[in-house]
Amino acid sequence: MNTKYLLQKIYEAYRKFKNYSYYDSASLFSRKHVADFEEELYGLKKSQFKKRFSEKLNGLLEVLLGTNEQHFHQLLDEIDFCILPKSMQKDGSQEDKGIKLISNHIQKENLEIDSTTYLLMLQLKYS
Repeated sequence: MNTKYLLQKIYEAYRKFKNYSYYDSASLFSRKHVADFEEELYGLKKSQFKKRFSEKLNGLLEVLLGTNEQHFHQLLDEIDFCILPKSMQKDGSQEDKGIKLISNHIQKENLEIDSTTYLLMLQLKYS
């Protein structure tokens, strides 16, 4: 497979992920990962950005090409997840179902988690 083509597809997937995490209000973890990944890339010219971006993703490129199986297993070992509350029930009653936790105001009543969101935590730095 053409390395330049594969790197372009990785870049497109990254841009889609970045766009999704920017507009999704529940993905603060994703936003943090994007910001950490782009910290070194901020302010670079387009040619420098492409070069540094490809350097940062060199390990992932090797995994996708099948040339670095050890790095592939390392990436699998680093996969983690986070469970966040999505909606709450107040005192477990059905009439209050669907209460959204919007602010950091401390509630005195007991709140039960009605549904949860699972976030897959993947490594963005592959070099």
